[in-house]
Amino acid sequence: MLTSLTSLTSRWAKRAAAVLLSAAVLGAAAVAFSSTANSQNFSLGKRTWGQGGANCIRCHGWAGDGLGEDERAPQGANLRLSLLDRETFETFIKCGIPGTAMPHYDRMAYTDDRCYGATAEQMGNDKPFKAERNLSARSLNALLDYVMAFVAGTGMPVTKEVCEEFYGAESTRCFQYEPADGG
Repeated sequence: MLTSLTSLTSRWAKRAAAVLLSAAVLGAAAVAFSSTANSQNFSLGKRTWGQGGANCIRCHGWAGDGLGEDERAPQGANLRLSLLDRETFETFIKCGIPGTAMPHYDRMAYTDDRCYGATAEQMGNDKPFKAERNLSARSLNALLDYVMAFVAGTGMPVTKEVCEEFYGAESTRCFQYEPADGG
């Protein structure tokens, strides 16, 4: 009986070890996939922020500091100092901001009352204008992830390292910024 119990325990131990090993491998794969997915999501968010999507840099600047890239464009808010939450940013991006130059990126905005509980007719002259491009749900979520991680509430000043993160270490645009350590 003891021999069969030992044999049974040994088999269960081997199975348990195999299950734990499989779980560890799957867990590591999930982390690697998640890291890659996050990296791809941030990359899409950065492209959407830049000229490849919503073109937020036109008014808000590449760093989100309100120093837009297009002198003909309205000056956007300094998002680096913003304490807005993700949900509020999402509303502002989808619906624009009534009575301001912030456009709406949701193609269905103001066709019903999804934005601020008002239709285009109810909003009248305060209705935000339609952006040049609409944002897909994927691009919107990636943009929000990027803004919340790299722009909103990151403070000032913009450093050389922040510039190099956006434009690359070899960018001549970044020489105008001081290093984070002041040196």
